[in-house]
Amino acid sequence: MTPLALDETRMLRLLGPQDAEAWFAALEANRDFLTPLIPTPARIRTLDDAHAAMRRAEADHQSGSAFRFGLWESDRLRGEVLLFGLRPDDRCAELGYWLAEDAQGQGLMHWAGQAVVAHAFDGLGLNRLELRAASENARSQALAEKLGFTLEGTLRQAHRLNGRFPDYRLYGLLA
Repeated sequence: MTPLALDETRMLRLLGPQDAEAWFAALEANRDFLTPLIPTPARIRTLDDAHAAMRRAEADHQSGSAFRFGLWESDRLRGEVLLFGLRPDDRCAELGYWLAEDAQGQGLMHWAGQAVVAHAFDGLGLNRLELRAASENARSQALAEKLGFTLEGTLRQAHRLNGRFPDYRLYGLLA
């Protein structure tokens, strides 16, 4: 997917090894905010961890198994949208995202989510996207619904999140 511009200062593009420092800085600046919501801050503790993650991201892009898109604003990474768990035979994948605390409520993630959803269906030919939002993460659930996802059920304690097992709301979206 070629980079997409929302306006003259905001864009969405694939992340790679060249972005490790910016990605780590964004995680560090938002660590307290993101830690209760997603597992990434607990897994990425050092810049070396970030470099390794971005090398894996590039390998995933090359193999077509996952895609990490950075949401940039004025050359600063503000968030990320992921397509992962791609199952080509089923034409299905999962969507995930995070956004810097001070970038919340501006419509950035809605725009980025729409772009990645369109890429998943139109560019990759997927038939279904899934999205899991922790039951206490009302903002993520609201975004899922705003993107057109349908609540399909609750997965009780299906994933470990930073030492605890919250319930997750499972959402689905069809092409």
